[in-house]
Amino acid sequence: MNNKTILFVDDEQNILRAFKRLFIDSEHNVLLANSGKEALEMMEKVSVDLIISDMRMPFMDGYELLVAVKKRYPNAARIILSGFSEKETMTRCIQNNLAMTYLLKPWENEQLLRTINSTLQLQQILKDNNMEEVANSLIDTITVGEKLSDELLDLLEKDVELDSIVELIERDFILSAIILRYVNSTYFGNNIASVKQALKYFSTNELKNIILSKKLNQTIHGDEKIINLKNYLWKHANLRNKITHFIYREILGKEICEEYRLAGLLYSIGMLVLLKIYKNEYVDLVQESSFKYTDLLKSEKERYGINHQEAGGYLLDWWGIPFPIVETAFYHHSPQSSDIINKELVNVVYISDYYTYIITGQKPPIQCIDDIFNNIGTTKVICDSIILKNFYIEDFETKKF
Repeated sequence: MNNKTILFVDDEQNILRAFKRLFIDSEHNVLLANSGKEALEMMEKVSVDLIISDMRMPFMDGYELLVAVKKRYPNAARIILSGFSEKETMTRCIQNNLAMTYLLKPWENEQLLRTINSTLQLQQILKDNNMEEVANSLIDTITVGEKLSDELLDLLEKDVELDSIVELIERDFILSAIILRYVNSTYFGNNIASVKQALKYFSTNELKNIILSKKLNQTIHGDEKIINLKNYLWKHANLRNKITHFIYREILGKEICEEYRLAGLLYSIGMLVLLKIYKNEYVDLVQESSFKYTDLLKSEKERYGINHQEAGGYLLDWWGIPFPIVETAFYHHSPQSSDIINKELVNVVYISDYYTYIITGQKPPIQCIDDIFNNIGTTKVICDSIILKNFYIEDFETKKF
């Protein structure tokens, strides 16, 4: 990783001095600002790769600063460093994609350095590869299943409760992605990963227009092989998302954060990207690899210069989806990577993917070792006993394409 410029912002001079000491032998260029105003003045003069800001500061607080930084310097990575008492504000920053993650005071130097390096590493990968053309191509021609379109239009005509519409949309990762793409566009200026939140920005007629316009197009068209793989990916994503929610609720004892409700659906969206671009060639590649993902990732990289987890990460990042969901896509075949920041979400979705294969009667092409279960505070024995008793093959009709 090349030398980077990191800007620390805090109104306490002793905190800034601690950062300066910590990075005295670092290859990175470290800047210090004791207010939001001073930080913005520095960023006008120097290109900053990463800004780490305190939340509670006079005149301009950390939230206001990060809003300004995101608007003026969207390519700068952003991290919050603050006290536990500001946790609600920090959570709001993550939900609105103002920050990639947060660290609590007092911090541990090793954790701080690890988080900074992980953030810069992924940020460099995402920004060094231009997926804009691919993303435009995918979203501009994406389609919604005809049956689902008709069901949604029928519900909209009946003026039903919002939750009913949300539930139907969240059954399809393609439509979910469309809604999020629209609401996170430049026109709206949002960074939202919750369908329920996103729908609040649309009138009934606007939502109808989106569905009808996409119904006229074909995202991924072609012969039976292509359609079969597309349908397989959709069904797999739908079940994986259900299991993700189940693990949070029944095993971890909490509800999944609303902004991450689609993590299981968007997890493998990179395969849809490659299928969209390479069509039958990609179907053949997947079949040749027999869904042994280590081999598939290698084959994709050799043939296309990009693999599906990279494509998914680029696409979601470009759409402005909150960073934790970007991580689930980008690291979804390497959940033990030391570069991962949001380890719980990444590992939960990975485990959900593993059980999706089991439940649908297939041999999992991914390994789910004890350490991955330990990462979320459980064991494989516990997950087997709870998950496999609540999901059955007959509940989810699917077949290997």
